[in-house]
Amino acid sequence: MNAIEHFEIRAEAFRFMTGQMAPGKDRGAIPPTISDDERDDLFQRWCDENALCITAMFHAFEQVMGKWLK
Repeated sequence: MNAIEHFEIRAEAFRFMTGQMAPGKDRGAIPPTISDDERDDLFQRWCDENALCITAMFHAFEQVMGKWLK
């Protein structure tokens, strides 16, 4: 998996869990409920609090997909 795929997966998980778009994602027509600074802080806290799970999920995904692609 490349860096863009990692970012997109992490950003989507963040959205599922918080209802917010990750920093760097376009909110589009969705009106912001928090400021960009608050969103940056929320994303960083979320990443820090879930770092072990995020890393485990990426490793598991890569292992499973590697087996399927062989």
